[in-house]
Amino acid sequence: SYFVRDSIEQATFDLYMAAMKFLDQQGKKPTALATMGWSQGGYSNMIFLRKLEREGIKVAASVTAAGAVDIGLFILRGLTNPRPFDAVFRSAALSNMLFALENYRQVPGMAREAIRPEYYPTVKAFYDFKIDFKEYMNRVPVDPRDMMRPEFISQMTMGAGPFVQLLDESASYRWLSRTPLRSYYGGRDEAVPDFIAGLAVGYQMILGKRNGEIRAAGEDADHRATYVHALIDAKPW
Repeated sequence: SYFVRDSIEQATFDLYMAAMKFLDQQGKKPTALATMGWSQGGYSNMIFLRKLEREGIKVAASVTAAGAVDIGLFILRGLTNPRPFDAVFRSAALSNMLFALENYRQVPGMAREAIRPEYYPTVKAFYDFKIDFKEYMNRVPVDPRDMMRPEFISQMTMGAGPFVQLLDESASYRWLSRTPLRSYYGGRDEAVPDFIAGLAVGYQMILGKRNGEIRAAGEDADHRATYVHALIDAKPW
């Protein structure tokens, strides 16, 4: 369920409830709850945090590091404004997302309409765990613009089509949280640009959030270095 909002919300909350039940069985009572996520987990962290707050569960602190919290912007930026150092897995991320949303949101044929026919069997096999990433990379262009049908890219650029609608509904940050919240970004992040990573807090600050911070992991911090910095920096906080 790659970047599928409702599935992520259910899975993370189910895990929380199971963990609380287990702790109770062990005679242990936690004194505080904190959440943290990186990369796709940064997106998932925001979905999970919103669910916890809706259920009235107090969260002491929350961290999202290099999170693709707006996946519509995340994908469109890669199609319209690529950078020389963009991640080699960007085509795979996009094709997996297409199949996941097609399956979980029941939009038959959406991926086939988006992906060039010569690449469709390979990317479908990858999503179905029939081939590994190395084989995927040997068969499919790194640049998603070469993998996608031109009409699909044009449709996305105009903000139209079923995929765009699903991505818009999937945004994880468009709400106002009560929890102290930090978002971390890296200046050389090959997967999630700084602007997108900062949206986790930046959007909420526009709404009046006073207990949020956008923190830099460093000008040269790539995707993984941003995670390491966030982990070290956030733990004492």
